[in-house]
Amino acid sequence: MKTLHSGSVEFVRAKTLAIKLNCGESTIWRLVQRGLLPPPTVRIGKRCTLWRWADVERHLVNPNDENI
Repeated sequence: MKTLHSGSVEFVRAKTLAIKLNCGESTIWRLVQRGLLPPPTVRIGKRCTLWRWADVERHLVNPNDENI
């Protein structure tokens, strides 16, 4: 499982996020489309997207928080 750290911030790719949430990568993208997960925080090129793990956790706890 790959995670990237920038200082004290942890970033995860779709594959790692799927593992942490016990679902498939395509499910991650469906959850983003439905607003059940936040959109990726960083895009590196066309095929590499990263989520800030703290944003994902915050969104799972309180999905209606508009500060995410």
